[in-house]
This record gives sequence, structure tokens and C-alpha cells, in this order.
Amino acid sequence: MYLRDKFEKHTIENLVNDGVVSVYNNSDYENYKSFTIETFVSGAIEVDSFNRKNIVHYYEMSVGSVYNNGDFISDRCNYVKVVKFDQIARIHSYPTISTDLLNVRCAECNRRMFC
Repeated sequence: MYLRDKFEKHTIENLVNDGVVSVYNNSDYENYKSFTIETFVSGAIEVDSFNRKNIVHYYEMSVGSVYNNGDFISDRCNYVKVVKFDQIARIHSYPTISTDLLNVRCAECNRRMFC
């Protein structure tokens, strides 16, 4: 149930609810699975402000859009973030914009990863 809810949250545009939510351009499961696996395999580990480890990967194209309380914000999501990758029953991904990653630090050396 949790994974299905996350899949729907990040693939079905009209389900965008409260707060900031990003949605993939393509709602097909194979598309979602492909971005999740590719990011997991090829991405970089980030440590977020809550000390959680996530994986991020850059794409040279927009992979999704961002909404805030249902209002369109941007269609320039060119990163995918995989979260909860250490919890098999909760791992999921979503597109994100580069400005969300400006303060990302390397898990190894603590230097900024993106400028």
C-alpha cells in the first residue's frame, strides 16, 4: 500500500495535494521503475539536513514537474532522488529540481556536491 501510494503521488498529476509535490512527466510504471533503478545504480549519495542518506542522479532532460498546493511551479525537474533505499518496503523515487540540491553534501567528505 505504501509503495503504491508513493508511485501514484509522483506519477498522477491530478493527485497533487497539499505542500510541494513533484510528478514524473510519464505516469507509466516502466518509466518510474527505470528512473528508480538507474538512479539507484548510477546516482550519488547525499546526506540531507535530517542526516538521511538518499541517492540523486542528474538527467539532461526534464523528467517531471513541481507543484505547490496543486499550483504548477516548474517543469524543470532534471534530477531524480531515491529515498529510503535501505528500507525495501519503502524505497521510492521522485523528480526534483536542482535548487533543492544546492546544499547537498557529500556523504564521504562533507563538501558541497552541486554548485
